[in-house]
Amino acid sequence: MSSFLNRRALTQKLKTGIGGELIFMVSSLVVNAGNYYYNLFLGRSVGPEIFAETGLIVTFLLILSFLGMTMQLTAAKYIVEMEGRARSGLQAILSKISLLIGLALAIVLWQGSEMVAAFFSIRSEGIISAFAIGVTAYFYLSVMRGVLQGQQRFKRLALSYQVEMVMRFVVTVVLIFGFDSSAPLSVSIAVSASILVGALVCGKPVLFNKSFRMKQSKPILVFLLFTLGYELVQMIINYFDLLLVKHYFDAFQAGQYTSLSLIGRMVYFIAWMFVMLLLPHVVNARKAGKPYKHLLTQYLAAIGLFVAIAVTGCYLFSEELVLIMFGGQYLAISPLLWKYALATGLFALGNIFFYYHLSLENYTPVGIAAFFAALMVVTLGSYHDSITLVVTVQIIFMGLALVAQFLYHFVKTTHYRNRLFIYRSVPSTHRNISYKEDCHGKFA
Repeated sequence: MSSFLNRRALTQKLKTGIGGELIFMVSSLVVNAGNYYYNLFLGRSVGPEIFAETGLIVTFLLILSFLGMTMQLTAAKYIVEMEGRARSGLQAILSKISLLIGLALAIVLWQGSEMVAAFFSIRSEGIISAFAIGVTAYFYLSVMRGVLQGQQRFKRLALSYQVEMVMRFVVTVVLIFGFDSSAPLSVSIAVSASILVGALVCGKPVLFNKSFRMKQSKPILVFLLFTLGYELVQMIINYFDLLLVKHYFDAFQAGQYTSLSLIGRMVYFIAWMFVMLLLPHVVNARKAGKPYKHLLTQYLAAIGLFVAIAVTGCYLFSEELVLIMFGGQYLAISPLLWKYALATGLFALGNIFFYYHLSLENYTPVGIAAFFAALMVVTLGSYHDSITLVVTVQIIFMGLALVAQFLYHFVKTTHYRNRLFIYRSVPSTHRNISYKEDCHGKFA
């Protein structure tokens, strides 16, 4: 009887988990579609010159999301690995750290708003000040989402993204059309409001639990720092081109390039849904002693197929896509659409290798990505005579980075397979126990 009940409970748990993941996947599609419509709405409503400013605020939010992902992934990974009260203790300490970081960054932005506005040719420093309000809570929001992700509470996680998206859109529309506010300022206020509401939706805060032991902090700190390093690299790879174009090119060209990036980055953001599910799957499989190498192959196949379809579609229907999404004012950018989609697709495939190894606590890919990001920044800083050249440079370095990540993975897996084969070939009486521990389970 107890065996039957255990099987029934396990079946129910599996159904709940699978259902939650499916809801999260569908929700992510809806949220990404909503965010895209939000940007399309702004681009068509205000024209390229103003869209360059509103797009810059959205870019700041996306940069913030990459930094926040450091806290989210850290929370997700170690919530999975910890048990009982230690989970609450970890959530409490990460929540406090995130609030302090958010407050410090907000103060820096507030004090430096005039300088930031001048550098990016923004007409009002109040736009930066309004955005800084939301920064105070964004890292806390990221921790809460990481907790939900680690607990595999995908329904609540999906709800937080949905509420943030809807709130941002509604506040923007009300301010622009109801109060005749300028579009850039409206977007800044809406972004801050959506962050604050999204944090509330994630659940009750845990700030004062002292169950976490400091001796547990070293591996968490190492993971957090390496993740932060890679997220900074990702931030540079994803958004340095937008910041560079906004600084060096006129408002009309910057607005057109913003529209190009929004269409092309669709590839990356859809691929990100798969990445969000990969890390907890690998960690859970490794923790349970189950094989997990096949997960990398599955995720690569799915994302590779999607990238191929997306790039082909952008090549065949570039003018139609630009006309439908943004209108005739942006048509001059259409020949570059498939190239930009290719660059972001190569980057998305490279990310799969990175997060797979990150979940196994292999941090070498951080250095690989940082190397190519630095090369790309130096090259773009020197060669940015045209929009076409900016896109071409990104394709070259994203391709090289993907090849390097693949080679690292191939060498790493082959190395451990060979060592494990040698170990198993040695008579048991001559085996070195530490050697066995070093080989076993690395790439099951």
